[in-house]
Amino acid sequence: MPRTCLKPLVVTGTRSERKLSEAPVRTEVVNKKQIEQTESYTLADALEWITGVRVENDCQNCNFQQVRLLGLQGNFTQILNDGRPALSSLASVYGVEQIPSALVDRIEVVKGGGSALYGPGAIAGVVNIIPRDPRENSGYVDYGWSTYGGGPNHQAGFGIERVTQSGDLGVIAFGQWIDRSSYDHNNDGFSEVGYQEFWSGGIRSVWKPTDATRLVMDFNTIQEERRGGGSAGPTRHLGPGRGMDRQPDLSGRRPLGA
Repeated sequence: MPRTCLKPLVVTGTRSERKLSEAPVRTEVVNKKQIEQTESYTLADALEWITGVRVENDCQNCNFQQVRLLGLQGNFTQILNDGRPALSSLASVYGVEQIPSALVDRIEVVKGGGSALYGPGAIAGVVNIIPRDPRENSGYVDYGWSTYGGGPNHQAGFGIERVTQSGDLGVIAFGQWIDRSSYDHNNDGFSEVGYQEFWSGGIRSVWKPTDATRLVMDFNTIQEERRGGGSAGPTRHLGPGRGMDRQPDLSGRRPLGA
């Protein structure tokens, strides 16, 4: 039986489904295969591979990241989830690291003014996250370990996908965990990379009672702790004699409660 190669479809530039090659607005696309090949665990990791998109680390205390398009600040870029605003301009400084890649089917990026379609937050452009629908019975478990001079960094995740025999009902469950150690590159007592422990999980259920009807239910939970800057422990910002006069140990990971 001959194979049929379907051209990718995009929706962000016009809010309607079009072939990528026929879209009137230039759209950059990162698909699920590319996300897996680059081992991207978060939205920030995946966006770093798109030409013209800059993911910038702007704080050594909290290590927040922002997505810059056309050289503009991150609050001028609108982040969408399936065409709907996912994060406010303020929340997006942490949100790009808090959106796990486990449920992402593809990411569409449109550079340039999109305020007419998506509001005043889209002056620099739009990043649209298209979530994945259940398609087959499958599952995965992964784990990664790395280091860049400080303590070890751990990443782990799992996913389970189930669909009925008719294909009209499917469920995806996932979980991701990231444990990143603080790192002080020049040993000046101020971390270049802060400590982070991040956990997320969720369930996505899709029911298609008819060919023209689609009912989606999403549940997601996120928990994150991060510390950095002059001290990775809880004594920072306490003033003279209460911790600031002590040289912090940023050679590796420090527990939050220590």
